[in-house]
Amino acid sequence: MAFRGRRCRYFTRQKAREYGVTGWCRNTTDNKVEGEAQGEDDALQKFFKDVDDGPRHARVVQLTKEDRAVVEDETSFSVRH
Repeated sequence: MAFRGRRCRYFTRQKAREYGVTGWCRNTTDNKVEGEAQGEDDALQKFFKDVDDGPRHARVVQLTKEDRAVVEDETSFSVRH
């Protein structure tokens, strides 16, 4: 799954680790955060709900998702620069 929207990268990583979701996120040049996430369906639902709500200091404008191929042997969630 992929997501994009204004939010804190470290909040996203914290939530991914909390739910056992793997993948990555990074800032874009247009002040958004994008990335990909994979995991069990129920974990992804919880993860995306929290990311869509965002941290208190952020304003989430839009969360978009799209299906992607699974990345084999992915074991963690990272913040890319």
